[in-house]
Amino acid sequence: MPSYFQIYRRPLTILFSTRHSAPIRLTAPRSIGFVRNQLTASAESAFPVTLGVNTLETVALLKRYTSPILMCAFALLLARCGSNGGGSGGGGGDTTPTTVTSGLVYQLDAATYDGSAFPATGCATLTWTDLISALTGTLTGFAGCGSTSGWNGTGATADPYRLVLDGTNDRVDLGTGTLGTKLAGASAVTIDFWVRYSTLESGKYDNNLIYVSVDGAKAGLWINFRGDGANAGKLLIAGRSQTTDSFLEKTGASSFASGTWIHLTGIFNFGSGELNLAYDGSLETASSVGFTAATYTQGTATASDSLTYYNAATDYLNGDIAYVGVYNRELSPAEISQNCTALKDRFPSHTCN
Repeated sequence: MPSYFQIYRRPLTILFSTRHSAPIRLTAPRSIGFVRNQLTASAESAFPVTLGVNTLETVALLKRYTSPILMCAFALLLARCGSNGGGSGGGGGDTTPTTVTSGLVYQLDAATYDGSAFPATGCATLTWTDLISALTGTLTGFAGCGSTSGWNGTGATADPYRLVLDGTNDRVDLGTGTLGTKLAGASAVTIDFWVRYSTLESGKYDNNLIYVSVDGAKAGLWINFRGDGANAGKLLIAGRSQTTDSFLEKTGASSFASGTWIHLTGIFNFGSGELNLAYDGSLETASSVGFTAATYTQGTATASDSLTYYNAATDYLNGDIAYVGVYNRELSPAEISQNCTALKDRFPSHTCN
């Protein structure tokens, strides 16, 4: 019989002990069945089960309860109340903001890496797993890793969990057609980032964050930090609704300094023919670019979707990525602000609008 348990925030973590074991930790269980199987297989041995991410305030310290299974059921109930993708929790649940889940088709989070825990610092782990469909991104080019390349961070606000890219050849290969296939037929796409750059190459289209092929090697979805002249440090969003489109683009109005963490949101609205950017929850004015199709029309990609483009040496991002979320719809201003607020405490001195 367990003697106590605690529930903590970020990620949802349950810590309990029994008379016969060291403390046992369960983190954000996905299902009662999975937890029951793990508990049965491991009996009362000490083990971590780390399966997902939810954001809850510390809600309870219970001295007496009945069983680990009921404890996990209670935690699952709280997680579901607090992460229904629409804002605050329903049915009396926790009201701490969580990331929006409605329309979320792809999600990478360095803090949990594959839904379990942050990997060892460096390059021992050369994959990054999508938390929605368990698709695997492959870390490519990483070698001799340290503070300027590979997995880094302690989880402290001053040192958040992140993937550091060296600007030379580091990238995350997401696979050919991976995102395009998920987004085919969408009238809008939203891409959500927590990112910062360290140094910039000097070109307009250098320092890429994300590249998705719409057909062949043509970019359908694209975001980069500009490095040219007065536009250095500004973000550029661009893309195509289908292969016959020109490369349509918008440059943001705001410029960001090296080392500054940004909650970045890029919006591709094919139905309205617009591109837009938001920073830390604040939307800019959308730019009309005239997409020729009202939905994202995926062709036959021959180049891999990627975090940071890889066609030329200057394409690669020299910076850090902590989180990526891809949606098959346009997020509302309230939802963009919600996403910023949900994770802002991971990063130093961050305010969301």
